[in-house]
Amino acid sequence: MGGSGSATWADIVLRGLDRTNYFVPYEVHGEGVAGYVQTGAVKLAFAGLAQSIPADAAIVVVFGSRNGGGGYSPDSISKAATDLYAQINKRAPGAKLLVIGPPRVDENVPNNILTIRDRLKIAATKAGATFVDPIADEWFFGADAALIGSDGVHPTDAGHQYMAERILPFIKGLFAPLG
Repeated sequence: MGGSGSATWADIVLRGLDRTNYFVPYEVHGEGVAGYVQTGAVKLAFAGLAQSIPADAAIVVVFGSRNGGGGYSPDSISKAATDLYAQINKRAPGAKLLVIGPPRVDENVPNNILTIRDRLKIAATKAGATFVDPIADEWFFGADAALIGSDGVHPTDAGHQYMAERILPFIKGLFAPLG
């Protein structure tokens, strides 16, 4: 519905870092429909995508979407998250890890999504990651639900801008300890 090309939240965050004198090379390893267990169009879940993370990565962002829920049990998602975070820490041992939990497009959050969010937070905390909770922070709730496209799932370009504005401070905060 939005977020194509330079309108993705990741590109917007990068431009936000550039404007504040944080120039960093970056790579996006995303896959439509992929999640912690759910595979995407090229048959990779997050762990498969993480195999491309360079060893010298400074910051790794894992943004878990509603695709992580795709009918999988909270236990399987929790195990996949724990394994993924360990894989990232092993692959890029100096990297700071930022885990963003699943967002929801309105205040009516199903219990299974809350359970998955809670399990991701536990796994992230155990891995030493910073955890961002879009549900607790009420992303896309109330009037902000208008930032979701007509499919009721995907953010518009304005929705990607909105996410970037919420994510950018966390990424900037991870740079400070890097020196």
